[in-house]
Amino acid sequence: MGKTTLVNSLDPTLTLRTGEISKVHEQGKHTTTFAEMHSLASGGYIIDTPGIRAFGVIDLEKEHMAHYFPEMRNLIGACRFHNCLHLNEPNCAVKAAVEKDEISFSRYQSYLDLMYEDPSDPHRRKTFA
Repeated sequence: MGKTTLVNSLDPTLTLRTGEISKVHEQGKHTTTFAEMHSLASGGYIIDTPGIRAFGVIDLEKEHMAHYFPEMRNLIGACRFHNCLHLNEPNCAVKAAVEKDEISFSRYQSYLDLMYEDPSDPHRRKTFA
């Protein structure tokens, strides 16, 4: 269910256009093409916006990625190696904190997703091919 479907469900008088779920990707298709504000019958307003196709980090060295995760930043100096990337290195304080639930696994997974993203993906670059 996408944002527009949720907006429609909040106010039955709205009949905003929605798309079908892709059979190939099992995800919604981006149907909304511009932000639009709608008045709700119950009062107030809501803005329906287009979806985000991809999110990535531009011009950030992977060696510095952990510095942008506050819960990891405090442990960086406790790793065995000063250049630890917190991936497969032995005696990594960050990985140990994840194992002890001191760092949320979902936050660490977000870190891994950013570390392993494909730099050749056109959605991850400033310029598109």
